[in-house]
Amino acid sequence: MLTLTSSMLLSACLVTGETTYDPAESDPTDGDQATSDINEDSETDDGLETEDKTEPEDIDETEETADTGHDESGEPVDYSQTGPHSVTVSTDTVSLSGACTMAVTEYAPDGSDGPVLILAHGFSRGQAQMADWANHVATWGVRVITPALCHANILDADHELNGEEMVALNNLIGSDEVIYGGQSAGGLAAFVAGYIDPNAVAVIGLDMTDSDGLAMSVASKIDAQVYGLLGEPSSCNSESNGLSAYQQVADAVTVRVTEADHCDFESPTDFVCTLLCPGTNNQYSDESIRQVILGMMTAAVVDAANLGSGVDDWWLPQGVFYDEHVSAGNVQGL
Repeated sequence: MLTLTSSMLLSACLVTGETTYDPAESDPTDGDQATSDINEDSETDDGLETEDKTEPEDIDETEETADTGHDESGEPVDYSQTGPHSVTVSTDTVSLSGACTMAVTEYAPDGSDGPVLILAHGFSRGQAQMADWANHVATWGVRVITPALCHANILDADHELNGEEMVALNNLIGSDEVIYGGQSAGGLAAFVAGYIDPNAVAVIGLDMTDSDGLAMSVASKIDAQVYGLLGEPSSCNSESNGLSAYQQVADAVTVRVTEADHCDFESPTDFVCTLLCPGTNNQYSDESIRQVILGMMTAAVVDAANLGSGVDDWWLPQGVFYDEHVSAGNVQGL
């Protein structure tokens, strides 16, 4: 798990008790922004362990290899299913600047110290809306940090600064290789972070929106591998205006998920999003749409973390899952 030294900690309010995280439910912090010290030994400075854990579904670990993306029979891995790692969930609060005191939640898989995914929520949203995505990715062996962005509300909206502070967060974590991701405006912040941070190995946007041409201004300068999952154009994703920025990134891979609305890129979403950003589902259920998003997002992250080779199977023509989804009309390459 990540270590934040005492000089980095703004608060050390210990969360006590034991909670089993259920991916079907909300983030156990559920926006409370409770805090606790986090270190690599799963202990606080007070010597107490954080016990929040997610146990994986029954998966025969001998049947899957983490370095090829295929099981021993040569079959591609279905990353939409729960991975083999149990996950410890811990929370903390850090001070990144005089203007930003940030609550963070870490989803730490057992036995993994590889690259980290910093996964950001959208405008006027919260960590809770990224909880299921984060927990699922962590079951595949990738550490995930969800920050509560300091400048993503109607009183303080600064997407560029959010990106800069995501990089500052990774500097505190000390990860030599980082993956930045986010939904909507959180995807825009991740895009900026991927441009700024030379340690960025990948950027993944979940229905990313651009604002005042910010993404367009840095797109051609991003060195990291970029993946974009987009929903159907709507007012809530600015008519899918993030696509124009993706098209300026060398080797970016973008896919539209059929009938996906803006809220489908949150997990869990809530009534606020579905009330303001309703979608129409004539062919596919919200659950089936989210399974497609879940598999593609996880495959990209695991691939970028060098824990598998899921991109070939999930994102590219002639890949098993990609071709299946295209044939079924679930996705369209862009």
